[in-house]
Amino acid sequence: MSALPTWGNSVKALSGKSALITGAANGIGAAIATTFAAEGARLVLVDRDHAGLERLAARVSGIGAEAHTFTCDVADAASVDGCIKKSIAAVGSVDILVNNAGGSGPIAALDIEEIDDSMWAYVMALNLTSTFMFSRGVLPGMRAKGYGRIINMSSTLKDGLSGPLNTICARLPYSTSKGAIVAFTRQLAKDVASYGVTVNALAPGLIHADPEARIAKKYQSLDEASRKSMMASVPMGRPGTGQEVANAALFLASETSSYITGDTLMIAGGV
Repeated sequence: MSALPTWGNSVKALSGKSALITGAANGIGAAIATTFAAEGARLVLVDRDHAGLERLAARVSGIGAEAHTFTCDVADAASVDGCIKKSIAAVGSVDILVNNAGGSGPIAALDIEEIDDSMWAYVMALNLTSTFMFSRGVLPGMRAKGYGRIINMSSTLKDGLSGPLNTICARLPYSTSKGAIVAFTRQLAKDVASYGVTVNALAPGLIHADPEARIAKKYQSLDEASRKSMMASVPMGRPGTGQEVANAALFLASETSSYITGDTLMIAGGV
């Protein structure tokens, strides 16, 4: 699917805005970055994959976008703190934050007895604490400017209901962290609404952002019967694309969504 059309004949939707995107090197993050670049945003691209960041920066620079790259492990508090400081030094206040980085740790859907303390802590740091830290880091600038957009990445597994991702994600820690992101989004939206800052979340379902993405690889490793079962649980009968998630992110980042805050938008083909 193509990105949302530009607003007006020549003005791009995100002209003059700076956007910090975590987990930007590949998959959904890269799709969001290229979509925002096409709409005029200045980019801060954050990921632990340095080579992937450099490839993405070259791609968006090719369409005329300013891009700064910072290698960061979002599960490590010191790394996040340093990344936020460098990002603000590079672009000044951040207008748009996309907390996209995350994951489930070990792929197997483990029972609670099999989940050790370190795995639980890692998944919480990767998904939830990183969202908190990056939001906390950019909000002073947003408050001072009287404008901001924060977009958090939840999941269709946020409420623990069964779905196509259950067979390829570590259910308990992942679902817990993604559910907490919804609660975090709703409360933070209330806390900062009077400052002109909106806070919303996206909840993707089965998304094949690119062939090298972890979920896409895991899906392809399943036997045919398992793949058919997963597709049968998606009313639209197909995986989503990274561009379809990026289109939703662009909507929430733009002026078109100015009266929407505290919401979670499902992008899951009807799941």
